[in-house]
Amino acid sequence: MAAIAGRRRAMAVAAAVAAIGCRGGDRPTPPGAPPDASASPAHALASAPPEPRSPAPAPPAIAEAAVRGLVDAWARAQADGDAKALSALYADGCTGVDRTGGRLARYSRAAWFAARPRIAPAAARRAVDGLRVTAGAVAAVADFAWRGPVDAVRVRLVAARRGDGLAIVREELGPADVAGDGAAPVPADVFSFVVTDGGVPYVVVDRTAPRDWAAGPPVLVSRAPARALSAARLDALPAPLRAWRGKAVALFRPAGAPCTGHVDGLYVLSGFEPPAEAENAWSTMEDAAVAADIVRTAPVHWLVARAPEACAGALWARADDKNLIPRAVRLPEGDRPDVEAAATEHFRKLAGYRARQRAYRRAGRRHPWDAAAGGPLVVVFDDPKVGRTFAAVTVRPGRECGGWTGSLWALFQLVDGGRRPRLVALTDPREPGPAFVPQTLADVDRDGDFEVIGHGALAKLVGRTYRTVDRAALPALDSPCAAASVTR
Repeated sequence: MAAIAGRRRAMAVAAAVAAIGCRGGDRPTPPGAPPDASASPAHALASAPPEPRSPAPAPPAIAEAAVRGLVDAWARAQADGDAKALSALYADGCTGVDRTGGRLARYSRAAWFAARPRIAPAAARRAVDGLRVTAGAVAAVADFAWRGPVDAVRVRLVAARRGDGLAIVREELGPADVAGDGAAPVPADVFSFVVTDGGVPYVVVDRTAPRDWAAGPPVLVSRAPARALSAARLDALPAPLRAWRGKAVALFRPAGAPCTGHVDGLYVLSGFEPPAEAENAWSTMEDAAVAADIVRTAPVHWLVARAPEACAGALWARADDKNLIPRAVRLPEGDRPDVEAAATEHFRKLAGYRARQRAYRRAGRRHPWDAAAGGPLVVVFDDPKVGRTFAAVTVRPGRECGGWTGSLWALFQLVDGGRRPRLVALTDPREPGPAFVPQTLADVDRDGDFEVIGHGALAKLVGRTYRTVDRAALPALDSPCAAASVTR
């Protein structure tokens, strides 16, 4: 996530969930110390930026009726196949995002209007279903399904003020009805993602928190990415979530011993990658007003529990039951060049890789599709207790606009370590789920099989293959293709 010139703060939160801070605040909570039940929200957020001395109120929010009117106009033009009426609803520098077909592609305006009829074809019998609107002072978000008799497309429209009206600055289309992957849900006591904001680690307890769980004024953590923290209303939380306050936890970094301690407070984290319009408007607003606008605009909110600052850098956490968690050892890059080379070779023979290459060629490209992303990234793990070696290979999409962008990951196990290592694929060879870079292998539920964990990503053994079963990322509402002037 690139910082924009002029930002007051840029505290990056990597992979979409966690940017790992190396230093905490002035008063860290020692590992294993009990929570301070008398701590006020202000004390608990001591590492976050202070509130301004003379906070200015946030400007009035965009009216929900205006956003619903924009969605109605979008639905009419889409159903009628009226390209001219549809085009009039979009800003000149809008970005289109296609998440259908297991891929991610970003398009500038002209390229998007060439591609979107294939992704969301006009159909008179389709209708908006399940519309949900959030609106701040500058930007608003509309989430809904564009549903027909037999299928649906998930739509997210990000709109910003344009004169006296609204214009769409980002449109995201993806599958609305995703079949279950067959994996049993992992209880939060057994596995929870960890995010780090302002050098403070927070255990993610619930990712469906309603906005009214937040109490009092929010505190601004960063403007880009947009992050704000609010103390949680304990009386509004279900009992299992309230029970997290003061809970003993173990937090796990990619390597090394777990960091243990107690969570000392519950908060609501609101955040997203902001559109440029919001960043520009916030540059003239006080921190308190920006924090309030982030909370109003955010389409999702997370309930998080503050962990000891000494545990910064953790990927995941669980309730501390004092039992050991079996983990594999990540080897330094280049430590096993034979395995890395063999894994890359096996990866490029997968059915999913070849399918992406064919699609890439149909888009007019000639070089290998993974070259645009810098080639595959290979990570090797050893399980010394059992004598197993694993290799994970990942290709992630870049920030390219106006063209086809693919992603894929795979996990292999070494079955023959001779002069020409032989590997067997443990992931589905076609579609193993959203791609991520594995950081650690751990037997989270102690069932004898490793789980694969990355920044905001979890893969489990489902049946006989591994699949990505959970991703945790605060949403992107930005328009990275706004400056694109050349499309392909």
